[in-house]
Amino acid sequence: MKHTSNLKLVSDGARESLCYGIIYLIALFGSMPLFLSSSIPPGFDSVMHLSKIRIFSQYFPYIPRWFPWWYCGTPSLRFYPPLSYLTAAFIGWISQTSAVEAYKYADFFAFLFAGLSIYLFMRKIGNSRFSSLASAGLYMLSPQTLYGRFFIGHFTHNFSMFLIPLTFLCIVKYRSNVRRIALATAPLFALLFLSHLQTALCFGFMLAIYFFYKIIVGSRVESLERIRIHLLGLILGGLLGILLAAFWLFPCLIEGSGRLGLTSEEAIKVAIPVASLFVEAKHLRYLTPLQRIWSEQYFLGFPLIILFLFRYEMTEIHIAGFAISVFSIVFVVALLIREQLKISHTRKLIDSDAQRFKGEVSTL
Repeated sequence: MKHTSNLKLVSDGARESLCYGIIYLIALFGSMPLFLSSSIPPGFDSVMHLSKIRIFSQYFPYIPRWFPWWYCGTPSLRFYPPLSYLTAAFIGWISQTSAVEAYKYADFFAFLFAGLSIYLFMRKIGNSRFSSLASAGLYMLSPQTLYGRFFIGHFTHNFSMFLIPLTFLCIVKYRSNVRRIALATAPLFALLFLSHLQTALCFGFMLAIYFFYKIIVGSRVESLERIRIHLLGLILGGLLGILLAAFWLFPCLIEGSGRLGLTSEEAIKVAIPVASLFVEAKHLRYLTPLQRIWSEQYFLGFPLIILFLFRYEMTEIHIAGFAISVFSIVFVVALLIREQLKISHTRKLIDSDAQRFKGEVSTL
């Protein structure tokens, strides 16, 4: 009996290791444009982020207080979350690599950790090994993830994304103990604030939905006392996280709120409209070009969340749950195919314009 149990443990461990290996291979495949780029990582924002990593790498472990390459000069760590830059500089310092390679390694590992965190979170809430692996793969290769990495060059945003499923993993794992959930989530909340403010704000929105869902729906399957303990631990963890990040967060918000665009009129002009969460940005004629660029990558999220919650509520109706799951998968695959076709069409247009430009130059 003991021998059989040991064999089962070994078999489970091997399958788990295989899943980790597959996620690693997906991360490598999804990072090919990053590693194949020669001098500058892809994305129009990547040059901006790379410039800060480069100057930090020159002085690390010391950090210059003034950064001259943005605008007309700006304090190095005052108005932009510092964690991703410091991590990349630390990787370059330890491995003795260039700033470009440090950028690529930091982006790759954050991308890998996002997939692993999603896999572990999905396993923790009871999903099968295959469905958890599929969830990680679909996120890593989804259009909005790759769009943000390689078209925009969202280095800091991409760096912060693994913290969302990792925090939810801790929320689920330590849900029955106030002290444990507060101590487990507080550092992660702090890291979110120090990585990317928009990610932290979006995560706050997710937590608000989670609180509402826990109070309204969770009360049917859990006692009110357990829910109270769970939510109290989350609130304490959030407050501790804010205090841990206060050394950077408070001066940033107090001194740089105008520069951050959190309270200015410009923030309203580029805010993500709620309609773009459900409708493609190109169909919303009232959006500015800048809003359409930002809204493009947010289109996929909310419909899938709603489909998942709807399926969760109908788990006892197996046919309906199966049908909705299949529809969700087909929906994602269709979006992936559509995005690939759009990318291919865009490349053809770029190549055509480039050839025409060369012809016009040669005639001058």
